[in-house]
Amino acid sequence: MVMHVELQATCSSLGYLEGKKYIKEPDCLETVKDIIRFLKREDETCDIRRQLGHAGILQNDLLQLIKNYKNDTALFDAVLRLLVNLTQPAYICFNNHIPEDKTLRNYYIEIENHLYNYKEAFVDEELFAVLTEKIGDILKLDWEQRQEEDKLTLERMLILLRNVLHIPPDPSMEKRTDDDASLHDQIIWVFHVSGMEDMLLYIASADDERQLCMHLLEIVSLMFREQKPEVLASAGVKKSQSEKEREERELESIREQERANKRAEFLKQSTRHSRFGGTYVVKNFKSISDREMIYHKAHGDVDNITLNDKKRNTRVSKNRQPIRDTEITRRSTLSIRLSLKEFCVQFLENCYNPLMFAVKDNLLREKTQEHDETYYMWSVRFFMEFCRFHSKRVDLISETMSTNTYHYIYTNLLNYYEMMLTEKKEAKVWGRRAHLALKAYQELMLTLDSMDRSGNPHFMESAKVIKSNVFYLMEYRDIFVTLLRKFNESQMSRTYLKDLVESTHLFLKMLEAWSKKGSVVVQKKKKQKSKKPKEKPGPAASGPSEQELEDMWDEISGQLSEIVQNRQEIPTDITPFDAASEVDVDQQRADTMIRIQDTLREKKTGEAVALFRAAREVWPERDEFGAVDVSPEDEFMLVREIFLAPLPRPTVEREHDIYEEEETFNEVEEEEMEFTEKSEQQFDFKQYMNTFAKSSILKSYGLLLADYKTNTTHTNHCIIKMFHRISVDLGCIGMLFQASIFRTFQQLMFGPCVKLPRFKEMVKFGTYLVQHFVQATQDNPKIFMELLFWKSSSEAMDITHGYGYTANNRTKVLWTEEQEQEVSRLFEESVAMEDNEKDIADRIMERLTDPTKTRNQLIRQLKRQCLIDSAAELKSKKSGSDVWREEHELELKTLFERYKDSDDPLGNIASSMYRSKNKVANKLIELGLINDRKDIDKKRTKKNKSHVVWREEEEFELRNLFEEHRDGGNPLHDIVSRLSGKSKSNVIDKLLELELIKDRSEVDKRKLTKKKKTNKDIWGAGQEDEVLPDFSSSDEETRARRLDSTRNMLENINDDSVEKSSDSESSSSSSDDSDVEENGVDMASDDEGSTSTHKDKSTRKTAQGSNLTDVITDIVSSGYKEQIAWIQRALQKTANNREKNNSSVSIPIVPLTEDNETAMEDEKFLDFMKMIGISPPANEQEAFWRISGELSVSELRNIIDGLTLNDRDEPINADKIQIKQISSMQNKKQAKEKKVARKNGKDAKKDKKEKNEQAERKKVIKSKLEALKVLKESRKRKRTAENSDSSSDEEIGNTSGKPKSRRSPKETKKTRKIQRVMDLDSESDDASKNDVSPVKQVLLESDGDSASDNISQVKQVLLQSDGDSGSDQPLTKPKNSDSFPATVLSQVVDSDSDLDDHIPLRKALKKNIISSDED
Repeated sequence: MVMHVELQATCSSLGYLEGKKYIKEPDCLETVKDIIRFLKREDETCDIRRQLGHAGILQNDLLQLIKNYKNDTALFDAVLRLLVNLTQPAYICFNNHIPEDKTLRNYYIEIENHLYNYKEAFVDEELFAVLTEKIGDILKLDWEQRQEEDKLTLERMLILLRNVLHIPPDPSMEKRTDDDASLHDQIIWVFHVSGMEDMLLYIASADDERQLCMHLLEIVSLMFREQKPEVLASAGVKKSQSEKEREERELESIREQERANKRAEFLKQSTRHSRFGGTYVVKNFKSISDREMIYHKAHGDVDNITLNDKKRNTRVSKNRQPIRDTEITRRSTLSIRLSLKEFCVQFLENCYNPLMFAVKDNLLREKTQEHDETYYMWSVRFFMEFCRFHSKRVDLISETMSTNTYHYIYTNLLNYYEMMLTEKKEAKVWGRRAHLALKAYQELMLTLDSMDRSGNPHFMESAKVIKSNVFYLMEYRDIFVTLLRKFNESQMSRTYLKDLVESTHLFLKMLEAWSKKGSVVVQKKKKQKSKKPKEKPGPAASGPSEQELEDMWDEISGQLSEIVQNRQEIPTDITPFDAASEVDVDQQRADTMIRIQDTLREKKTGEAVALFRAAREVWPERDEFGAVDVSPEDEFMLVREIFLAPLPRPTVEREHDIYEEEETFNEVEEEEMEFTEKSEQQFDFKQYMNTFAKSSILKSYGLLLADYKTNTTHTNHCIIKMFHRISVDLGCIGMLFQASIFRTFQQLMFGPCVKLPRFKEMVKFGTYLVQHFVQATQDNPKIFMELLFWKSSSEAMDITHGYGYTANNRTKVLWTEEQEQEVSRLFEESVAMEDNEKDIADRIMERLTDPTKTRNQLIRQLKRQCLIDSAAELKSKKSGSDVWREEHELELKTLFERYKDSDDPLGNIASSMYRSKNKVANKLIELGLINDRKDIDKKRTKKNKSHVVWREEEEFELRNLFEEHRDGGNPLHDIVSRLSGKSKSNVIDKLLELELIKDRSEVDKRKLTKKKKTNKDIWGAGQEDEVLPDFSSSDEETRARRLDSTRNMLENINDDSVEKSSDSESSSSSSDDSDVEENGVDMASDDEGSTSTHKDKSTRKTAQGSNLTDVITDIVSSGYKEQIAWIQRALQKTANNREKNNSSVSIPIVPLTEDNETAMEDEKFLDFMKMIGISPPANEQEAFWRISGELSVSELRNIIDGLTLNDRDEPINADKIQIKQISSMQNKKQAKEKKVARKNGKDAKKDKKEKNEQAERKKVIKSKLEALKVLKESRKRKRTAENSDSSSDEEIGNTSGKPKSRRSPKETKKTRKIQRVMDLDSESDDASKNDVSPVKQVLLESDGDSASDNISQVKQVLLQSDGDSGSDQPLTKPKNSDSFPATVLSQVVDSDSDLDDHIPLRKALKKNIISSDED
């Protein structure tokens, strides 16, 4: 091959070999870089790469540079880059596909030949010693000391090793046998001698090198790609006597088969010599004419006589040809096997678990390249199989022996299968990947089976847990059925089919043994029809105007501000995210934003803030709901933005709750949609085997049976076992009456291998199959034609038992006339019944007199009578009511005359007739009673409620219901549910009118409110009232200044409020007697009232007030005896596990039965679980109650003994149980008592504290005024010295004349304004007319030069004074007030005061204290 001139000139500048030493040229580094540039510019034919390979540049120059100039860092890095480029796979050079063009295919083969030559050149111990030394030098550096160039060099060397190992072998060129060193074995040996294996083990085990985990996994997988784990595990181990005997039997079997073949060939030859010819007539062989065939030669094997010799064979396209197995496995020399075995042992002990964890983490986070998961699955299969044959230590492979690994491999296996169906051109590639996943899945099951048969209790218990999870889910049980049914030999190899059949056999064997141990509950899927709401096009609902929103915001902002500052309790059971929902996460985020806005506009501020904060925890990444450390004022502003924002809303109309009848709603149109529902059932192995009785599955088994000579004995056993299950266990032997299967058994029985022991099972089953076929031919002569077709199970029953057998067994259901009338009557009655748990068909089945009728038969009868159109109508109460009979129309007319003048005629009629509003309205229009639906729609009024007419019988019924439910938990709900056509507000108004109640809270327990005492400050607002921030200013700088000041003030307020709350709580927890005597608060009366109210709400017993024995007895009497036993079993299992494992992990309690789920919804039972130490879900992410990890084994044993019941269902040792937590009702009681005591103590201490604070304020003000007088005296002396001509009448105490110093109008205006403020705020009644307050005195004594200073000082005094007298009255509330400041008004810009005067802006404007925002 002729090289380009430029490329040839460049390569000649690399260097030359002088003796045994290579001498580089001066411009060698630039030459290497030029070659790299040449490779970047090569075309699709890869001409530069082919020319370099033909010239041997890598063997003659590049490797010599690596060995001789290893210390030249720049040259070493450049040559390393070039080596990585030249050794990359040919598959990558041609854009990741093998070219179809003939010319390009030749170029592809040429590059592969060059790569094979490169691999021979790398068999150099000196070269690998240099690479090992370089890797070791980089690994010695700490992570902080490594430069970016060092990381790249290390990664490039690992990629170079990967490329060299990836070069495919060429067995035809090498012609190596087993126990001989191939080229790949020589590379492995160089790895071993140079110490490269130790470097790889160190990198794989080091935590700091986790970013190289994928490179390590690729290198390891390529090292062992030609090896068998079983052979490596047995290398160097002395064979046992049983193994020797087994190998001898296998060898004898092979020899016996060879002798049988020779004997058969000998019998085919005639004993007569061939010098004499002859003419023969072949019996039962038709010639081209109607006569028998005449043959003129002595033929040994009559079966090989054919007329197709000269015919052209049918050509099969490439994409439909069966795939050939290309997997190469061989046995290396003993030294290579021993070195690889040692590497595997060290890798399992030190590297496997951490490396596989890091690799899977990268795969799940998608930090790897495409299809890198195939290396992971190969490693799982290889090393788990090696461990199973070598040490059987499951702890070495614990990382991949889990249910999560099952799920991961199962997911990839299904993905590969789906890609085979979608990407037809790459179907073979996806088939090979699916084979890797299948082998990993098979090894997981083999390891699981070995654990189950190990005899180790710990391993057996772990295997039991994994098997229960795998067998429970339907997906894991159906995977083999799916793969067998969809096998395609043009996309999947015979080896794949062999592994699939063996895996299916093992899975069925384990599942059958599992099902025989007892009752097994598994998950099943059932397709049902649900109703999907349709989108109704129509005008969008117009929201409130901006002015209305502003008014609404003014109403709720006060309460919202208190909630934001955590001064009011908010709900804790709000969940914005549903993990089990099919709605997208982004859509749930948008729905949550709409929910927050709706709750705010409905004035449910507590629920809105709780939902807002919960959404912040679920979606913290975008700060849409605020940052994690958001301040209260910023949170307040974010909530305001959500309240005022025009959020887009969905157009789908949602059905309202049944109890929210204050507003009308239109019924949504519904359409049926199929969905898959998951439920549980008792597992039936025979029923599960019916899924394998498919013709497509038997076709795949028949295809593999045809290779019985090359199959292993175990593979043939798996095939015959499946045939036995279908023909004998299921009774579908007719499915095996197929020509291809019979042909295979014919070849076996008439062949030389019929007497071999390994085929004994096949011969026995073949004889059994033929015998039944001969018996079937006597009754069904047409069965010979059935041999040509694959049959289903029903067709197989027909050909063996007679045609029509399956149809005749479907007995016809007869309905008598009386039964039909009964069904019609029960249907009408069931439609009128209310039962949310059962549908109409279930209610009819309960009352049907004939118990032999099934549900499906009933549904068909209902359709036959035209009572329903489909089974979907039975799912709702409204179903079946489409038929309007004559009596229904009369009832409708009567109800229309009764309710036409009511508030909600349509709702009253629909609820009375149990029909939808749409159907009632349409029927009224059809009867001509109304012209438009608006005539009977609910009459809406904005303020005044329309009068509801109460008939005399309705009032009497209301009185009876009130007397019956007045002492219930929610009387209003119970009364409304029994009355038809009356809303909650109508019922309350009528009860007030009849003087049965005095207040709404007597019947509506949800409306109980607590009135708070408010102490008004000088501005007229209570201390508990919220002062809202004013953000209406359009000046952005002013708004920012106010927000910053508000934030600072809020921090001070929070600090003060924390101190106050801690003081009040400590004081409230002190002696109750002292509080009563000192404050005069009757604490006993409040406690009695709280206790009595609590007793009215609760009828259960609690652990603090009664014996635990009574509590357990009460639980048993409520019907929860089986649930107590269920809890005992869970505790017993947990105690046993903790004794073995010494673990402290919380164990969830999962209710699998309906009775257990009912118990877990009963608050009484949940209180009982809390008392014995079982913890509720800690947050929204947890769904189950848990056995706390803090419970020791002894405590668990005591709880188990305490829950043991005697024959009378009474606990024997209940005193052993230590009560962990009191019931929720007593928690509420104690919390309420503490709250009342804290409130009373706070009010009682408040007066005393204020008196002390007032006395302290007076002392502080007095000291401040004295200091102010001293300062003025000093200033007066200074002015006297400067102005010697001033007279003595300029003293500050002169009150008769005006000051002589000039004062600017502006300063005079400021002084008068402060005087006006003080006169307005002064409320002291004790001040004398002749006395002047200290503050006013300071103002009067100030002169012109010091007016501004005095004003600032006065403001500082005003801010620090807080007395009750008029002279000491402050401008604002005390600084430790809990109010939310509206704005911050600084008296002067340059004020050096530590305190600011916080004045609510709108109140200041209202009282005319300031005239504008600037003031």
